[in-house]
Amino acid sequence: MIPENLTFPSDGPENMTGTLRYAPLEFVDTLPALAIVLIAVLVVAAVMGTAGNLLILVSVATRKDLQNVESVFVVNLACSDLYVTLVVDPLSIVGKTAGWEFFDSVPHLCRVVGSLCTMSCVGSLMTLSAMSCNRYVLIVHPNYYRRIFTLPHSVIMCLCFYLVGFLLVSLNFFGVGDHSFDHKSLECIWDRMANHDYTIVFAFVLVLVPITVIGLAYTRLYLHVRRIGLKAHNHGKKSAGVASTSLLTEDSTTMQMPVRVNKDAEKTSAELKSLIKEVDVEKEHASAEMLSVSTPSQAGKSATTPQCSQDRAITRGSIKNPTFRLARTLFFIYLVFAVCWLPFALLMILDSEDTFSHELHVVIVAWAHLHPSFNWFVYYHTHSKFRRAFRKLLRLDRCCGSG
Repeated sequence: MIPENLTFPSDGPENMTGTLRYAPLEFVDTLPALAIVLIAVLVVAAVMGTAGNLLILVSVATRKDLQNVESVFVVNLACSDLYVTLVVDPLSIVGKTAGWEFFDSVPHLCRVVGSLCTMSCVGSLMTLSAMSCNRYVLIVHPNYYRRIFTLPHSVIMCLCFYLVGFLLVSLNFFGVGDHSFDHKSLECIWDRMANHDYTIVFAFVLVLVPITVIGLAYTRLYLHVRRIGLKAHNHGKKSAGVASTSLLTEDSTTMQMPVRVNKDAEKTSAELKSLIKEVDVEKEHASAEMLSVSTPSQAGKSATTPQCSQDRAITRGSIKNPTFRLARTLFFIYLVFAVCWLPFALLMILDSEDTFSHELHVVIVAWAHLHPSFNWFVYYHTHSKFRRAFRKLLRLDRCCGSG
């Protein structure tokens, strides 16, 4: 006869107390489709993400045209991402196969891995914020660029990002929050239920606020560039109209029109030249990012006025130069980060009673940790210099060209 005080685990992943605890391979046996897909995705993400981030580091180290102030942040981002793809993703696979017992057998392993993961994610998010601010200040407020984004200042900023992450993690030693194995997401991560107030502050301040601020910064940057482009386009129309009108009539009122329009044209031209001057600041910080502005001799080849040709050349050179291309690259990286981490932050905030499904947790947390595997891919597709560097390192330039 079985003693009444003896308890056994249930047939499923939950024990008699209702706590979700998967035994080794039990997650795969219980939810085979979900488990196999997640493990396969994490394997690919770990391999491709590690290789891609290493390509970024090697590219910056071997190509002089990538060695500039902005690359300090690029390298810092790649290092943060490399920890996730090289350490966190493989251990996430272990958690979904071997279960909690593996981490329980190695004292403090999950706490150390989770703490470093938090520091890495904080560093990654704040680095993206700094990269966005770098582009914004350069293009919209260039007078402050030289004073803010020097090489020493950029290095200090990156170190401070990790310091902020360390300070957040150090709160665990004072009883605020913790890091452990999460039985719902099956990963080593911060303990969202140890102190939910801490979880809300962490998710809101370090994810939601930066996402909003960076989004607003990029919106203003886009509107600034668009305003200059529209003024240049309108100026081109006015200049062409003035040239034809002044040849067809000698009327006094018509003769006054070129004077008024030319004043507007001079103002627009001054703004365009100011934009070029703003972008030229970067030359001293990024030796390879040179403007592709047309020479004055090309202006005379146009059928319109020389001023109009010059303005169109300035606009064409400014909008297509590497500064704006890099800003576009950073926007896509920011977008990837927001798409990956916003669901995670909302989940941490909304699931205050720990009632959301296990499947939802495991998918959203795994999805959030995929973002370091995407960044290098964004660089490859949106930044021509990194694309050429990657192809050269992988010997793809011989069969695919260097484009």
